[in-house]
Amino acid sequence: MDKAPRYAQLYDMDFSKLSSAQYFSLKYLLRVELLALQADVIENDRCICILTEGRDTAGKTSALKFMTKNLIPKHFKFIPSFIPTTNENNNWLTTWQKKLPKPGQIAFFDRSWYSRALIQPAMDYCSQEQYENFLDQIDNFEQSLLDKNVEIIKLYFSISSNNQAIRLINRKRSPLKYWKYSDNDEQLADKWDVFTDYKSKLFNHGSQCKTPWTIIEAN
Repeated sequence: MDKAPRYAQLYDMDFSKLSSAQYFSLKYLLRVELLALQADVIENDRCICILTEGRDTAGKTSALKFMTKNLIPKHFKFIPSFIPTTNENNNWLTTWQKKLPKPGQIAFFDRSWYSRALIQPAMDYCSQEQYENFLDQIDNFEQSLLDKNVEIIKLYFSISSNNQAIRLINRKRSPLKYWKYSDNDEQLADKWDVFTDYKSKLFNHGSQCKTPWTIIEAN
């Protein structure tokens, strides 16, 4: 299948002025491209990790549902956000190493090992020593993955504090999404500046060099 016309349409669009018809057409094209990517992953035994990070309500889970909707199930894995056990928290990178994709798979991470550099220190879920150890180890950890031909794609979903506040209220009141709301969401929202400080430190860290973050405007 000739990919050039599809790619031309994707890259030449002004995404700020999409009509509804263009929007749904673009979603279709992107799903076709994702399936083409998966076919290549299967054929060439590639391993891809797609990491998503961001504040609560930024849309990470919804984006991953979109990405995986039409993929072949046995050739991708979805790793949801989870509350680590004490053992997992104390063996952080080993915990995540066990969740890596096998050859011929794409792994989609709803939050990732970078929680240790963002939500965990912001909410005091880890010690300062654990946080600093993570920053010291992450470059070597990701280099070891790259050496094993594991590909790493990092997406950060960025929203404003105003939009987050509105989404939290809507989530809390929704008959369909109320279960996604927790008191921790409000507590993290109250630590907006603290989280922002950790985010800035992460983006300035060395792990940006070989596996850079792509910032998604999620408002």
